[in-house]
Amino acid sequence: MIIYSYNDDIFYIHHSLDKTPDPDNFPMHVHEKCELFYFISGKGSYNVEGNDYTLTPGSIMLMRGAETHKLHIDPSLPYERFVVHFSPDSILIKNSPIRSMLYDRPLGYGNMIVCSSTSLEFISSCFDRIRRAITLGASEQEISAHLIPVLYELTYSVNSTYHDVPTPQDGTENLVGNIISYINNNLAEIKNMEFIEQNFYFSRSYLNKIFKSSTGSTIWEYIIVKRLMKARSLIQSGKSVLAASAECGFSDYSSFYRQYKQKFGTSPAKDKASSDKPYSMNKQVENE
Repeated sequence: MIIYSYNDDIFYIHHSLDKTPDPDNFPMHVHEKCELFYFISGKGSYNVEGNDYTLTPGSIMLMRGAETHKLHIDPSLPYERFVVHFSPDSILIKNSPIRSMLYDRPLGYGNMIVCSSTSLEFISSCFDRIRRAITLGASEQEISAHLIPVLYELTYSVNSTYHDVPTPQDGTENLVGNIISYINNNLAEIKNMEFIEQNFYFSRSYLNKIFKSSTGSTIWEYIIVKRLMKARSLIQSGKSVLAASAECGFSDYSSFYRQYKQKFGTSPAKDKASSDKPYSMNKQVENE
């Protein structure tokens, strides 16, 4: 249940509460936008690119665009969270230390920030100020004018606690993490599941079982999602549709077209034609 939300071309913000959360409502997903996730209450963990982070009240997670994540939530406890999605090119991070926190690290590492009690108190007050700004019912321009300085303060406070970031529970030696690293480093070269089997010396059924248990996705579903996200990024940056699809490992254009349209709700050609237009958060909002 969404308690309140706000949406414009820069931000999508929501404060939500599930009194009896259904784990099936939180599949593995990935955004084109960056995300700041504040865990208020509940019990669970977040898997980001194969690494598990245990959530406790006050935990903050940062995910950059195209970083896959999957929530594992305990259905016996109410789940409350505050989530901010924002463009990597937005004013929020252009001159903010949050940029290095998002991009100066490997995928799936340094996602969680554990705040001191003092920092947490200040961060909670920032979220409360954002709530008041949104629920006042002011104009979009007035809300944005209020949100940006509050979010700047919030991100600077988050950055001041960044040295407290713990190592993910599953390090580089875990099998799922190694599979994900292999995929991300060889995204275009993997032709089928035999490549994965030969590299990790296990059957595809076993590999898919442990992979899905951790990420909520099969290995091939993960590969397709990562390829589509990369292809869209290339297309929107100016590369031709055919070149982008080939560079991302799609050998069959008709298959690429079908999967692209299913994922993004538009064709690659239309994306190419409108690549200079602002991207609306309304197009792709996933469960958190």
